[in-house]
Order: sequence, then C-alpha cells, then structure tokens
Amino acid sequence: DRVTGSVIGAIYPQLERAEIERAQRKPTESLKAYDYYLRALAKFYKYTSETCIEALKLTKIANDLDPEFALGYALGADCLNQRKVYGWSTDVTREIVEAHELARKAIELGKDDPLVLTKAGMVLAYVVGEVEEGAALLARAINLDPNLAPARTWRGWTQIYLGEGDAAMEQFQIALRLSPLDRRIY
Repeated sequence: DRVTGSVIGAIYPQLERAEIERAQRKPTESLKAYDYYLRALAKFYKYTSETCIEALKLTKIANDLDPEFALGYALGADCLNQRKVYGWSTDVTREIVEAHELARKAIELGKDDPLVLTKAGMVLAYVVGEVEEGAALLARAINLDPNLAPARTWRGWTQIYLGEGDAAMEQFQIALRLSPLDRRIY
C-alpha cells in the first residue's frame, strides 16, 4: 500500500492532467463551462494577483454556464483562498463572504468529490475560520481518496490550527511521500 501510495502521489500532476482529459471526453452539462474552468485553472497556477483575479472571473463564467458544476465553485473559492494566502485581498470581509458562499455551493453539488471537498474544506478552515468543519471535510476527502496529497496537506494545516501538531506532522509526511514533486506542498 505504501509503495502504491508513493507511486500515485509522485505522478499526481500527470494524473490530474489525465483527469482533465478524461473529463473532456465526459462533458459536464456545458463544454463551454468546462473550458472556462480549465482556463481558470491555468491562470490560478500562475500565482500572481492579476492571474488570480482573472481565474476568479473565469470561474464565475463557468458557474453561470453550468450552475451544477461543483468543481467550478470550488476553484472560485480556492482563488479567494489564494488571495488571502498571498495577501492580495482588497476587501477582506466581502471576500470571506464570497468564499463561504462558493465553498457551500461546491459542497452541496460535490459532496462525494474528494477534490471539491479538499478545496472547500481548506477555504472554510483558512479563509472563513470554520476550522472544525473544514477539518471534517478534509477528513472525508481523505476517506474518499487516501492518496490525494492536497487533502493530506490541508488536513495537516487544519490540525495545526486545532493544536494537533503530531497529527499534523503525520499528514504532512504522508503528503510528501505521496507527491514529493507537488509544487503546492508548501
């Protein structure tokens, strides 16, 4: 199991790319919505204030095109998380409210999607301040996909927030073992 987890984690970025390609073959309600989501994801990973704003705008278009696309809402919430992480927030109160709404909508639509739960859980914990609920969502994401390194990383952070340092270190170590090359493991 450990070897399998390590292999899966090491190739997670390629798996994500393959998942994107698979999803393109199995469209959401709107291929246009999915296209906007992919464009938003590309902007999101550039890690600049400007591209983060562009990514958020693109997720809003995707959400308008397909209101049932949970991952679009989750990525929008994650954009607001990124804004807080890097100190780019300009209207903190408004962004907290918006992040909360996007995360709740993502959870409602994608309650069994581990990536949606990961993004929504970290946003609720870090941006909104609902640490216990965020931790529970991250635990659920891990139960659904034990090899999802970002879920392990953010579960570790929520455990830090809850004062559970030893448990946090365990999650961080698993995340590093699963995906040692993942640029999102800080």
